[in-house]
Amino acid sequence: MNATERDAARSETPATLVWIDTDDAIIVRWDGSATIERVTSDVPPQLDRFVERVAERVPAGDPVRIIGPGVVCKRLGRVLRAEDRRLGRVRAVASRASAPLTERELVADIRVLAGKPTARRTTRVHPR
Repeated sequence: MNATERDAARSETPATLVWIDTDDAIIVRWDGSATIERVTSDVPPQLDRFVERVAERVPAGDPVRIIGPGVVCKRLGRVLRAEDRRLGRVRAVASRASAPLTERELVADIRVLAGKPTARRTTRVHPR
């Protein structure tokens, strides 16, 4: 690894993005590369247990962005913040309502959160 690669690796921050609704959650973690984990609710009426199962899979030290339908996403945010207070942890936990996103969109979002946005490709139009 050369000096430029080392500097780039140091500038990245591990981060976690969770898309959640009442039936499913997609947990995307960035720690130099993206890893994706899906969690499915076993018993839909037991939303609290499902939210707790998802919260258990979120790494304790990572800043977290939670997206999805408002109620479930806010509930997961409350669970994570309460656990952080109980254990004396400090980290960013943000949530916002969102429609379902593709895995590719989720990975793009986590890269931005981690400080490693995907390079944008532009098309240059040459005058004739």
